[in-house]
Amino acid sequence: MRVERNISPLRSLSQLLFLALPTVLVLYFVLGQLNTYYTVLRNQQWQQTLYFSIGIVASMLFYAFRFRFISTSILLFVGLYMVYKSLDKFGSNLGEFDAFFISVQFLIFAILFSIGWITGWLIQRVQFGASIVAGALLLSCILLINKTGGYNYISFLK
Repeated sequence: MRVERNISPLRSLSQLLFLALPTVLVLYFVLGQLNTYYTVLRNQQWQQTLYFSIGIVASMLFYAFRFRFISTSILLFVGLYMVYKSLDKFGSNLGEFDAFFISVQFLIFAILFSIGWITGWLIQRVQFGASIVAGALLLSCILLINKTGGYNYISFLK
């Protein structure tokens, strides 16, 4: 059995279009609610959605070639952690506040990229992965709307 035959570019494209894109759109809403609840996120909803979407697209394309999840994800997470820890050493030249700001921004990137990576793997390789992702997003929407006291449709259109 040849592996090339099982990897379909059309299947990957349709998964990106019909599974990843709606997931990114729903996450845009969730990040909007998170930005109103937590001030550390600094209302960068588009940028944070881009971090997640880079992670989900990279993961779906990567795992379309049937790589193993555990070994590749451990390498990714260790690499992100090493970059985060090295920011403390290089950030000391910039000043205390700037180093903290840069490390928090990278931490937000690393968390959203990692969540996107895991979400892409779930959608690509797990049989009921799309249902798991949909349930997690629904639960997070319900909890965030409850915490923020409602939804403001005007802020979504900005």
